[in-house]
Amino acid sequence: MREKYERIKIRSGGKRAIVAIARNLLLRMRRMLLDKQAYALQLAA
Repeated sequence: MREKYERIKIRSGGKRAIVAIARNLLLRMRRMLLDKQAYALQLAA
């Protein structure tokens, strides 16, 4: 998430990056609740 934040921050600014990361986390949490599954960390290959 930090790498994604840093990329967005360079392109769009810090505040927009925070909102983008927060939205991404919200979507992940929503999907977890709908699927009734625990969060599974997926590392980029």
